[in-house]
Amino acid sequence: MATSKRAFDENGREWLKDNFIGTGPFRVADFKSGTSVTLEKAGTAHWRKDAAIDSFKVLAVPEEFTRVALLLNGEADIALIDPKDLARMKASGFTQVGAGQGIQEGVMFPGNLWETTKALTGEAIDFPSHGVFVRPIEWIGNPHQPDDGDNPAGIDDMEQARLVRQALARSVDRASD
Repeated sequence: MATSKRAFDENGREWLKDNFIGTGPFRVADFKSGTSVTLEKAGTAHWRKDAAIDSFKVLAVPEEFTRVALLLNGEADIALIDPKDLARMKASGFTQVGAGQGIQEGVMFPGNLWETTKALTGEAIDFPSHGVFVRPIEWIGNPHQPDDGDNPAGIDDMEQARLVRQALARSVDRASD
C-alpha cells in the first residue's frame, strides 16, 4: 500500500499504523484488523466519480460455509463463493457475476517491501525465505542483497530496480489516454 510521505514525515510510522491516508470516493469509517472495515462516502467530490452509496462494510470471513450462511440469512449482500456452491446459491435466488473478460495484472513498486521488521509486531522479517525476495524481481530490487550477480557493471540491485521502474513508467503511452 502506498501512503503519503508528508503524513509519514509529520506523524511517523506508528501513527500510520492506525490512520489511513488515501484517495477515492470512500473514507475508512471503522477498521478492525483481521475482522472488518467499514467505508463511507468521502463527503467531498471525487475527481473521477462520486460514490453511489453512503457506506458499505467488508467482513473477513475465511470459511465458505459461513459466507454462504451470511448470504442466505440476509446478513451479507455479496460474497466470494466457491464454484462447487454456485448452483445451490443460484437455486436459492442468488445471481452469479464475474469480472467479465478483464484480468488484473499488478506491478508493485512500494518501498515497504524493503522493510526488515513486521510493521505491527516489530519482529524481524526472515529474508529471503518468503515473500517477494524468494526470486529476483527486477523492478523492486533487493537492498538485502545489493550485488546479486545480475546487475550491469557499476550499479547495485537497487539502482538497477530504479532504472527498470523508470523504463516501465516511460513505456506508457500517455498521449493516447
